[in-house]
Amino acid sequence: HTSLEPLSQRRLRTLSTKSMVEANGTSTAAARALPAIVKAVPSGDTVLVMGADSSRGPPPEKLISLTGITAPRLANRSTDDSPWAWASRDFLRRLVIGKPVTFVIEAPASTVPGGPTGGPPREFGTVYFEGLPLQQHIVAAGWARLKGVALQDEVLAPIEAASKEEGRGVWNEASAASSVRSIKWAGSFDAAGLVAAFG
Repeated sequence: HTSLEPLSQRRLRTLSTKSMVEANGTSTAAARALPAIVKAVPSGDTVLVMGADSSRGPPPEKLISLTGITAPRLANRSTDDSPWAWASRDFLRRLVIGKPVTFVIEAPASTVPGGPTGGPPREFGTVYFEGLPLQQHIVAAGWARLKGVALQDEVLAPIEAASKEEGRGVWNEASAASSVRSIKWAGSFDAAGLVAAFG
């Protein structure tokens, strides 16, 4: 699914006012948020944002992993997709790519670059979209699990419980195996065998 079901929408509306106070443990978190545009979505729990003002040259960028949640990991050359990894990323991409958001950084930048080609270092924080933390949108749709102290969060925990009960997203265990992509990386297939088979 790429949109929130009615039950999750109602739950988000009911908790929206409360969540702005509690989701980050402080009532001033949203007020401190900085404006940005979502430039890219590398995974289901991470976004690359850029400054909204480009009048003075290329705007600065930040790679933000959302605190308190973990989405399935996408494949690389040494590992396969985790179940639902592509769907999780695609949900978040469709939700926010190219759209205005605000963000608050909650943990200092790591020393590890954002990707194999460099880029901004990964930071941890909350990104707000349409007045709510992205964590709530994602967990309500079932595309990430809570972790750490968020497991006891008064807003996120009941949202996750509802998603799990309904079998949404990553909680749809019956279809998990079929959600894993079969990827052939460049240079990883047997060219001679291919020629022999179809030559």
